[in-house]
Amino acid sequence: MKRINETDIQEILGAVQALHEAPFEYLAAVMQTEQPPLYEYVSAVEGNGLSDAERMVLLQGAVMGWHIVRETCGTGTIIDSEYLYNQLEENIDLLEERDRDLGDFDEALFSVVDESAQPVLLGFLMDYVVEQQDEYDGAISDEVVPVIVLHLKTVIESLLVDGQ
Repeated sequence: MKRINETDIQEILGAVQALHEAPFEYLAAVMQTEQPPLYEYVSAVEGNGLSDAERMVLLQGAVMGWHIVRETCGTGTIIDSEYLYNQLEENIDLLEERDRDLGDFDEALFSVVDESAQPVLLGFLMDYVVEQQDEYDGAISDEVVPVIVLHLKTVIESLLVDGQ
């Protein structure tokens, strides 16, 4: 599996921005066509537990992550909903275990990100989520940031299911 680095991320996102007037809308439509269960997952997970701003940040992060994986590692099979929710449960269990072991939730979250299949990409997406807190001026709560990060980790790792 290719390790995605910061240069890959910047080149891929820059290319999309250069080619499309509304890059997010374009990529979201492609993702919805190529990976419908994945798109449905990020559109519906947590139900009404996310504000509109939080849902948008989750969706934007997932679309960026999906596209970067797609461009660097290729895409495997269509990810089904059952697999996504099983992967989410594994990620929740891992985070809870790390939190118990380390006794510090933030440190536990960082360790889960650092040890992910694509730590640079997931770190980039986590930074994106944190940056969006300022952009949305308080519409994204601190408590939801780790929830969004876990869902992004679920998306990224699910895309790599074929061992790409």
